Amino acid sequence: MAEKEQTEQTEQTPDVAIPDPAKLAPIPVYPAYLVTDYGAIFGIPPSLMGEGHKEHLTITDIDGNTLQGKIGFYTVRGMLYVVREWVDPAGTEHTDYYAQDLSGSGLEITLVDTAPKMPDVERVIFDSPEWLIKSVVLSGVEYSYLYNRHASVWGGAGDGEWVCRKNKITGFVVLENGILIMSEDGAQFCPANRKGLNAVGECGRMWK
Repeated sequence: MAEKEQTEQTEQTPDVAIPDPAKLAPIPVYPAYLVTDYGAIFGIPPSLMGEGHKEHLTITDIDGNTLQGKIGFYTVRGMLYVVREWVDPAGTEHTDYYAQDLSGSGLEITLVDTAPKMPDVERVIFDSPEWLIKSVVLSGVEYSYLYNRHASVWGGAGDGEWVCRKNKITGFVVLENGILIMSEDGAQFCPANRKGLNAVGECGRMWK
């Protein structure tokens, strides 16, 4: 009798519908993206000058619904990857991978089987006629130095007009009006005609 009751209870348990992976809306294409240590995502427009110019991004599906779960966001060699970790109504964990080509129109983001590993944080160097980011070792400690080489601020001697010293500059992007860097002090912008920094965002990662 107990076995019969257990069978009836099992048969009456409704099936739990497992949602298909979400279809994502394309991510707007920017020269660079900021992802803060708290997970906020921002697009960096070419004309950025300061904190008020960055644009907050929300990852949504094609119907405009905000995705639930843990969202990873990074770039590798011109490809943007979104990694979503979520749990379905039955309690099963899922990981979905999406890729969007930033080198073209960037109008489509597709579900893919896997994604490359998120790159590690590294010190960057950069040498151009307008800007210099170089590594300097002082008393056995390595630092990152930023110099502005624009004629409006630099007389032509040395490496350039010194802007700042950081423990480590981990990302940068050259924009229309200056350069944006990421360091232990967060995202900061140096206008082309200045040798000072404007705060733009919290500490995190810069992707481009």
